Amino acid sequence: MNLLEVQNISKDFFKNDDSIQNVLSDISFTVKKGECFTIIGPNGSGKTTLLRILGLVEDPTDGKILYLGKEMTNLSKKEKTKFRRRISFVRQKPVVMNSSVEKNIAYGLKVRGVEEREIQQKTKDIIEIVRLTGLEKKKARSLSGGEMQRVAIAMNFIIDPEIYLLDEVSANLDPKNITLLEEFITSIKEDKQKTIIMSTHDRMEA
Repeated sequence: MNLLEVQNISKDFFKNDDSIQNVLSDISFTVKKGECFTIIGPNGSGKTTLLRILGLVEDPTDGKILYLGKEMTNLSKKEKTKFRRRISFVRQKPVVMNSSVEKNIAYGLKVRGVEEREIQQKTKDIIEIVRLTGLEKKKARSLSGGEMQRVAIAMNFIIDPEIYLLDEVSANLDPKNITLLEEFITSIKEDKQKTIIMSTHDRMEA
C-alpha cells in the first residue's frame, strides 16, 4: 500500500478583483514509505501550496489526499492537528522563535511531554549533528540565514517525524550550508522508515 496518494488535487485562490487564480490543476501521484519524492517546477508554480496541502495546513479546492488508504482532506481540525505531529515541514525561509538555539530545538519535545533529561540529551545530540555547537545560548534570530536554517532543520529532525516536507530548503544557502543540508537528507534517506517529499526548481538538485 502507498503511504500517500494524491488524487486530482486542484487549488484556486480568489484575488482582490474577484477573479480566480488557479495554482494547481488535477495533480495526482503516489509516494511509498521510505521514498524520497521530488516535486520540480519553476518559482511560482505552486510547489509550496502543494506541500502545504500535503501537510494539511491548507485545503485543496478539489481532490483528495489519502494516507495509508484513509482520506485526510475531510478530517476535523483536531484530527488534522494530531496527524501533523507525524510530519515535519521545513520551509525555504526558516521559521524560528525569538529564543535561544537550544530552546528552539527542544520546543517540539517539550510540547510532546518528553522527560527533561531526554530532552537535554537529544537536544545536545542534534546540535552536534547540525554543527551548531557553541551557539546553544545565542538567540536563533541573530544567526546567519544558513545557521537559522540548520536550527529549523534540527527542530524538525528532533521530533522524529514519519514524513519530511522540505520546501526549497537549499534555495538561499551558501555552498557550506548546502553540503550540510545534503548530509542531513542523506541521513534521512538511509532510514527506510522515513519518507521525504521535497520541492525544488533545480533539476540538478533533484
